[in-house]
Amino acid sequence: YKFSWSPKGAMLAARNPARWKQDGEIQEVTGNELLAQTKTFSLNNALMFDVLPNRDSTAFAHLYGFCNAPTFFRGTLRYRGFCDRMLALARLRLFEQGPVDYLKSAEGPRPTRRQWLALLVGSDASAPKLEMFVRDKIGSSIADVGMEFLCWLGLLSDEPLPERSQLDSPIDVVTTLLERDEMFYRRGERDMVVMHHEIVVERVDCTLEKHTATLLEFADSKGTSAMARTVGLTAAICAKMLLENPRAFGSGVQRPLEPKWYEPVLRILDTEGIHWHERVEAVP
Repeated sequence: YKFSWSPKGAMLAARNPARWKQDGEIQEVTGNELLAQTKTFSLNNALMFDVLPNRDSTAFAHLYGFCNAPTFFRGTLRYRGFCDRMLALARLRLFEQGPVDYLKSAEGPRPTRRQWLALLVGSDASAPKLEMFVRDKIGSSIADVGMEFLCWLGLLSDEPLPERSQLDSPIDVVTTLLERDEMFYRRGERDMVVMHHEIVVERVDCTLEKHTATLLEFADSKGTSAMARTVGLTAAICAKMLLENPRAFGSGVQRPLEPKWYEPVLRILDTEGIHWHERVEAVP
């Protein structure tokens, strides 16, 4: 996993409460428990993801005309293993924005990373006691991967905390530790954008079909990121359409939910090499 935007933004996005509809029932989860609600999703033989609920899905069910659908879920895709690592940090309170008043006592001589973590979680800072305490807080199911990740961050080491991090803001400390060379894109490395839709429909003859549409986009050979192309080209196409024919689109802020918007946009994106791969299959 690499960052093409703010690490802090990625961390905070994993703390939002979520709401969706499952088999006719509304499901809700708090931000504190979001990362424990992940499921696995295999896009193909090479790509395995974690899926976590993305905010309030029910609002989109209304916009898309699926209010009567028994299940409506909107999720965020992350590489497999991302959510277990983030959950380990969350259970140690490392996503708190602060200020955490008692961490201010760490002011003065810069504490080591181990000393700071011990103060945060309320443990003795000696290696065996802290590590045993941390494993217990993380939970046995993800303890190994969590401890490995903490070691990679250096939070169990005697290195000093980065000078630019705010000691009373755990999430600031974590995001500063994540700002390491290997976490950012290097020359020749490409980002990837994945979007996947699944809709199960019941036909008039009572048979079921699953309709899928998948977007898998990579940075181009010139170095333009997939995020820049998918977001920037879409906005540029809409702006050009509006400038060329303002009367057709009206005024004010609009969502692209009408064919007059999305049909020409998808067609032009296709000419730019941004394709949706669609498939229909019978559901046994």
